Amino acid sequence: MSSENHLLKQDESEKTSTKIGFTVIILGIVFWGALSLTGMVGLTDLTYETATKLLTGIGVVTIIIERSIEIILKVWRGEGRAEKDQDINLANANLEKAIKGEGELSIDLCETNKRIADYNLTNYRQQTAVLAIRLSYFIGVVISLAGFRVLENLYDAGELGGLQHNMFHSIDIILTAGLIAGGSKGLHLLTQTFGDFFEAQRKISKKKGNESGS
Repeated sequence: MSSENHLLKQDESEKTSTKIGFTVIILGIVFWGALSLTGMVGLTDLTYETATKLLTGIGVVTIIIERSIEIILKVWRGEGRAEKDQDINLANANLEKAIKGEGELSIDLCETNKRIADYNLTNYRQQTAVLAIRLSYFIGVVISLAGFRVLENLYDAGELGGLQHNMFHSIDIILTAGLIAGGSKGLHLLTQTFGDFFEAQRKISKKKGNESGS
């Protein structure tokens, strides 16, 4: 049990450090934005064709990144995952022997080893998921730096000047990378949002047409 507690404390410590790091970054960006706020951005004339083109581009990039990272992680983490599976199989086998009275280890020890093996596998899978997100975000930042961004297609930042203009593009890079790192689920939510927006616009136009006709 002491080994399990140690692993749990170590995992919680890593999660806390990550949360603190992200909080500091977000607060820093907000503080910087508050100091440099001198103007406002305006919504561009967003059309269905523009939204479709934007979503298609994001979708292609997201799918390519997801599949690439999946292959990279299988090569990078596959051997470790196989070792964790073997540990679980061995722990299960030892526990079965102990229950039948055939093994040299006690039932309590075998159950403890099984819990540790299960935890190690779960923790390993969580670490792999975190690595996938971080790698996706890093690649998203690189792609955004290369010029593929979302906010600049939605908002007109032409009237912003100096530091605030640079900050707008910096935030665009951060948010675009986050959207790409979100994968297909994030893209689905964005597609649904655009769909709801254009559906609402269609209903408003239809209502205005009916009122003018009457």
